[in-house]
Amino acid sequence: MFENLNYSHSRIALLAKLNNATNYLEIGVQSGFTFLSVDLPLKVAVDPYLKFNPLDRKKDGEYFFQMSSNDFFGGLAGNSPVVQELYAKNKLAFDIIFIDGLHTYKQSYKDFINSLAYSHEKTLFIIDDTIPCDIYSAINNQEKSLSERRRACMYGTPWHGDVYKTIFTIHDYHPDISYCTILNAGNPQTILWKTKKERSQKKFKSIDDINNMSFYDMISNARLLMPTSIEELPKHIFNYLDPDQDANIAIFEKSIWINSLPYINNTIYNINKSCEVCIQAIMNSCSWKITKPLRFLRHALTKISSKTL
Repeated sequence: MFENLNYSHSRIALLAKLNNATNYLEIGVQSGFTFLSVDLPLKVAVDPYLKFNPLDRKKDGEYFFQMSSNDFFGGLAGNSPVVQELYAKNKLAFDIIFIDGLHTYKQSYKDFINSLAYSHEKTLFIIDDTIPCDIYSAINNQEKSLSERRRACMYGTPWHGDVYKTIFTIHDYHPDISYCTILNAGNPQTILWKTKKERSQKKFKSIDDINNMSFYDMISNARLLMPTSIEELPKHIFNYLDPDQDANIAIFEKSIWINSLPYINNTIYNINKSCEVCIQAIMNSCSWKITKPLRFLRHALTKISSKTL
């Protein structure tokens, strides 16, 4: 029915069917891959550093605001004639709001709070990058995150920041918002909606406790992220969800295992290289037979590595 649900625009198409969406707000657009692929009558893009020229687009119903989300929402509140013109014309209450701006707790939560003022009872929110793939990806400064990853000899450049803390904050301080986090297809994203039934119990003592959480604290509280599969998503939307009862914790554990494979293989590779150096050094001064234990270890590690890939 839908294209590959690994992609955000396909997920948005699915959500648009569920709430009969006709308009859409995207915070954090960059190259526009998702925004330009969404097919809805009214679309609003917000990004201070668009990586394409919006003037090349001449499609009715598309609005581009090359500014920070803080300035955009400030404009909707009355500080910018340009943004206010859009609001006056369309009386904005967005059907779908995609938050994919700066990957920090502070900014993602601020974007969520600001967007609530321009939502309605059936608005569906999407917050991107809500589960970091590893301890380096969870660092809330992108430059430091990538630097620490290189120091650890890890490949790739994933950066999710500490957006996960926004979900914990919503759990405790917005009890009328239900949500679930998709883990088995594409980038981890949390889908949120308003419900009439409210959660009754907080899990954290204060905002400071949430702000001070580590990657491992996130894992310990994984159930509160309400992990689920893309297949389960339609039945969850607009229903009250209790993470203690409804979370698919098995899918979270599987995700953590898959994300740990690069570390396992990286460690095996380094041990193998050390064995190779030792074998060569021993062969230069002793007999080939003495290296048998090291050669056996290398062979065993190679077999393990091939099974984890």
